[in-house]
Amino acid sequence: MKTRYIFPSVILGTLILVSLSFLLNIRIRSGLSGVYEESEKPAVSLQSVLDGSYQSSYDQWFSDNFNFREYFVLLFNQWKYSVFEKSGNETVMLGKEKMLYAQNRIQIRQNIDRKRSYRENSVVAYAENIAAIQRGLEKQGKAFCYLISPYKENVYPEYIPKRYSWYWDKGDALPKSLREGLMEEFDRLGVHYYDALTELLEEKDENSPMFFPHTGIHWNYLGVAKTVEGVFQALNENGPFTLPAFELSVTESPQPAAHDLDYYNILNLIGGKLDEVYYHVEPVYQFPEGQSKLNLLYYGTSFGTHQAEFLEMGQRAFESVCRYHYLDHKTRFTAQGSERTVINQDVQASGILEDIALADIVIMENLDSELAGTHLDMAEYLAAGLAA
Repeated sequence: MKTRYIFPSVILGTLILVSLSFLLNIRIRSGLSGVYEESEKPAVSLQSVLDGSYQSSYDQWFSDNFNFREYFVLLFNQWKYSVFEKSGNETVMLGKEKMLYAQNRIQIRQNIDRKRSYRENSVVAYAENIAAIQRGLEKQGKAFCYLISPYKENVYPEYIPKRYSWYWDKGDALPKSLREGLMEEFDRLGVHYYDALTELLEEKDENSPMFFPHTGIHWNYLGVAKTVEGVFQALNENGPFTLPAFELSVTESPQPAAHDLDYYNILNLIGGKLDEVYYHVEPVYQFPEGQSKLNLLYYGTSFGTHQAEFLEMGQRAFESVCRYHYLDHKTRFTAQGSERTVINQDVQASGILEDIALADIVIMENLDSELAGTHLDMAEYLAAGLAA
């Protein structure tokens, strides 16, 4: 066979194979990573055929369910990734050296953070609620710290694609950010807080290990450990308790932790660039004499997930950790295991005031460029509840 016939023959053979397997109802499927809604095969009726809705629905269903679809998706994504250094997933942005970012977070930084998310009145009101929460907790003899977690692009802007990096290059010419607005208000009100971005930028240089992997948008365990250390120090300086000191045992490995690949996995590639080294850690705690292990309540974002995992490593830093993931769910960690409860965005039914009553320490955490609506609701609810 002449070489000019090879390519069209492969295409034709593939189409015949897909068509025959579909007509014979032979299902050949392979899972892809990510979240998607499965479409149901539409029921045929005279009315739906006449008005064209059946044809449209069937076309959508077929495009999601034809045989070998997942393999075609993998091939297409790999082609975009390898040839054009583009992502086949619209939620993932490929930066320099194949550093992965969240597309929407880059847009938040440029559009929302400066125009909608940072509104002076709402930030002032939110900060005042946080200050009221701190006062209420301190009256009960509890410790409080607010953690401002950094977006990955704020720690590593140098990998952002050129079409977006101009924004970060403005430096001091940028208008006030949400993070800067919060810190300004917290300083005015005397709120105890820890700004993780400041610490990570001070630690970062060309020879330092990465605090975020190329393959994920959340900090790795080195970034988590550095932040936990800073939060513990802030609590020691401003609270009635002494948090345990810890030394960190670090192992370098080519094998990533699960969350190191959170965005790499949803690229759905045959093969892509992984980090040369991933960091696995275990803290070794030195608990203060004469003080029992404390109980922690942690309300925050997905970044708090990895902090809770870290606090449960080794000897376990706390007797119990009750971690709220926004108002989606809460998980209580004890020596006996963990128990998860779905909240469904209902702040009053969440039971957080009862959980605070069982805690010695409360940490609230939020990202530096976006203030979630559920955080606003929670702060208002707790400020009123703790003042009662």
